[in-house]
Amino acid sequence: MAGSDDGVFYFAGRKEAVKKPRMRERLTGGRQREAVLESYLAARSKKNILSEVLAMVDEGVSARGSQRLTGRALSSSEVSRQWVKHSARRIEELRGRDLSKDEYFGLMMDGVFLKETVVLVALGIKKDGSKEVLDFSVGSSESYEVARSLCSRLQERRFNVRGRLLAVLDGARALHKAVGEFWPDAVVQDCIIHKERNLHGYLRKSDHAECSRLVKRLRLAQGARSGS
Repeated sequence: MAGSDDGVFYFAGRKEAVKKPRMRERLTGGRQREAVLESYLAARSKKNILSEVLAMVDEGVSARGSQRLTGRALSSSEVSRQWVKHSARRIEELRGRDLSKDEYFGLMMDGVFLKETVVLVALGIKKDGSKEVLDFSVGSSESYEVARSLCSRLQERRFNVRGRLLAVLDGARALHKAVGEFWPDAVVQDCIIHKERNLHGYLRKSDHAECSRLVKRLRLAQGARSGS
């Protein structure tokens, strides 16, 4: 032993202080040098807490918030860089999955508006009724080109549909056109939520609640008689 130094280690999502022992090792000719402690090098690697930090961001914690929660183990810029790499890997995994292993009967497509960008998302509906995110495309609008690119990738990944496809769309003509190109015999149903929003655009704000009540009654109706 040759005393100790102040050191740090990374564990359970935090940076902690530790006293690092100093060891000497003998070399040929009677010389000595400080030994490299492999266990300490492993303990002070920031990779030890990377999964915990990324899990925080997954749950909605900001990069600056992650910096505080980890005792400043990682800077906010470093958290952001690691999140970009992590997200890129997740997207590759999502888009690389073979869709022929599952059986679907429905496809939902809708645009999520983020400032001046639209993310067109495709959800697959399995025969047990569960939904699963399949892919997405980014564009400036819900254009035919963006929708066609998304549908093309789904077919390339062997989107497995038994029988006629049920396509639930938001009413955009571009989506209807793209889906019709790849699945000509698809049964297309416009999303009732979007229909309700469209109706609100024709009504006074004071009538929105009554409109929503009637749309819900229609949605829950069983058969033509109940819906009348």
